[in-house]
Amino acid sequence: MSDFNQFETQRRRLAILAVLSFSGGYRMPLRSIRDQVEQIGYAASPDRIATDCAWLAEQDQLAVNNGIAILNEHGRSTVNGWSATPGISRPTPGEIDDMKHAIVQAGIAAAQAALRGE
Repeated sequence: MSDFNQFETQRRRLAILAVLSFSGGYRMPLRSIRDQVEQIGYAASPDRIATDCAWLAEQDQLAVNNGIAILNEHGRSTVNGWSATPGISRPTPGEIDDMKHAIVQAGIAAAQAALRGE
């Protein structure tokens, strides 16, 4: 894997954990994770998201049950920067807040487009 691909994979895995940390109950369907991660700026196929979630489950960051990913304590610790896991980027100061802001802004834009009938 090239350095850039490795970097991108590690960043996308952090984005997956972040998306789950923002969701109610720390859980979300894999297809919704894909949409949210894309709003942050990481385009990925459904298979890529499923593969990343399976890898994150192997690292004890989350569980996947019937197509639903559920963040656990280890994943919350990683996304908050309290612990480090090889293969997952550590968040920089303010980065997780920026990700949350991007998701909220995308949701607002989608709602406004729906109101305009687009």
